[in-house]
Amino acid sequence: TSDSGCLVILEYNSQKNQLFRLHSVPIGKAGCRRNVPGQYLSNDIRGRSIFVAAIESEKVAYLVNRNPSNNRLQISQGLFNSRPNTHIHAIACPDSPSPSFASLELDLYPSVTDPSLLPKFLTFYELDQDKNLLFENSRQAIDRHANILLPLPGGEDGPGGLLVLAQDSLIYTRDGGKQVRAIIPKRQGHTQPLLLTSAIPYKYNNNMFVLIQSELGDLYKLKIQTELQEEAGVKLEIKFMDTLPPSTCLCFFNSLLFVASECGDQLLYQILESETEFNNQPLVIQPQSPPKNLQ
Repeated sequence: TSDSGCLVILEYNSQKNQLFRLHSVPIGKAGCRRNVPGQYLSNDIRGRSIFVAAIESEKVAYLVNRNPSNNRLQISQGLFNSRPNTHIHAIACPDSPSPSFASLELDLYPSVTDPSLLPKFLTFYELDQDKNLLFENSRQAIDRHANILLPLPGGEDGPGGLLVLAQDSLIYTRDGGKQVRAIIPKRQGHTQPLLLTSAIPYKYNNNMFVLIQSELGDLYKLKIQTELQEEAGVKLEIKFMDTLPPSTCLCFFNSLLFVASECGDQLLYQILESETEFNNQPLVIQPQSPPKNLQ
């Protein structure tokens, strides 16, 4: 998406080493307006749909498939959904049997003059392919300091659902499910609230892990266990791992961690996996530089 107000789909041609435009779908008059979708963009993990949201109120979903005759990519007409007086902070596409989307929304009430009293909600939307309709499926109150939504693989690859990064903690939840919270260990003497800024999931030895970084650069390792005995169906265990330069984005591939640094060089690390116990991890930590679990 861009300030032109269009959703553009590009295809990479490996022989010519070029990007070619397949579709250019108009969404609004201009992409720089607060109520024109384009600020937030997310795609379904299984490649079935695209979800685009504006800063305020407006959301639109597109179905994506391939033409059986020529195998060319097709995109449907946009299915819009609007909730007045909402400010959207983040969107994500959970792994689910049918295309679904989640939106982190702050309700705006003209009668409320104190911004700290405005409630924040995690809203799940579902795309009905038979009726060609985008509708709200469920809505749950969420931590007001939540700022990032991270979808987790489902099925045989993971527990599915969403990981919500907030202040001093993180929350696991799913559509219509209960919330499970884990507290983030903090540095000794650090009394200010700690904000989580980036995260990336990965799988190792049939276990689902998530690497999470705070605004101070501390890197944490979250282990997600499927626990049928637990009321919410999952158990969260977290430990401090290392200290890296603060990043805007993390990328994981084949035990390699790419750190897109916010104010410095881009870094590439290899993760040294270990079977460290997660139990009885301290809530007070010390910065660890240079890193010991990365090289």
